[in-house]
Amino acid sequence: MRSRPGVTRWVWRSTAVVYPPLLATGVRVERCYDLEAAETLLLGHEGRYGEPRSAAAALARLRGGPVPPDPPQRSAEPGSQSSLFEPQGVPLPLPDLLAVYAEQQRRHASAEHPDRMRLLTASESAGMLVAAEMNRAGLPWRADTHRAVLHDLLGERYAGGGEPRRLAELADEVSTAFGRRVRPDLPADVVKAFAQAGIKVSSTRRWEIESIDHPAVKPLIEYKKLYRIWVAHGWSWLQDWVRDGRFRPEFPVSYTHL
Repeated sequence: MRSRPGVTRWVWRSTAVVYPPLLATGVRVERCYDLEAAETLLLGHEGRYGEPRSAAAALARLRGGPVPPDPPQRSAEPGSQSSLFEPQGVPLPLPDLLAVYAEQQRRHASAEHPDRMRLLTASESAGMLVAAEMNRAGLPWRADTHRAVLHDLLGERYAGGGEPRRLAELADEVSTAFGRRVRPDLPADVVKAFAQAGIKVSSTRRWEIESIDHPAVKPLIEYKKLYRIWVAHGWSWLQDWVRDGRFRPEFPVSYTHL
């Protein structure tokens, strides 16, 4: 892979695997060539997007052997900052890594527009570096402000992890409107309650229920809005994703589809 004079470009199997440990020790890399990112782009260019993209798969194709499937994506664990897209598997020995790299260079050269393909691969590899660095650094985040917003919207939290005060109040309003206990977080329960009130609905989507003349509609819509906030960005979200005043999401690179 051509690079500017005086600039080292590291060739490795996967930035998601190799770079985070280096960042943890204070090592920064300016340029890299990510074999697995390159393999994804080359497969797409060759009309084979979706085939296994790991370095082990690329080596197997090169040698004409059985191609192993890609390892499954890792699941995020609460409080963990492991990459959702971190590839697993045994690292390639250096001779095998160099063989895959040489074959990818041949495929770059045989592309319809070789220079464009090389530039795209370089850009994607750079994006992998940026994603790893952003994962490491995080973004500034005021947890106290986040908690204040949640308190204003949702009210106090109850012990045991149950719904916060405002959601509990809205759930009571919905139940009172129907004349029986209804779980507004269970669409089937709400649809059944409307049916018992003589109103036929197929779902609890806002566009379907907002025109209904029934006292349960207003608190139900408000409940659904606040429930989404509580589930998607509530106190549990804050605990899982914010540490030391930084929001630490997982930034994956979106491989280009050719």
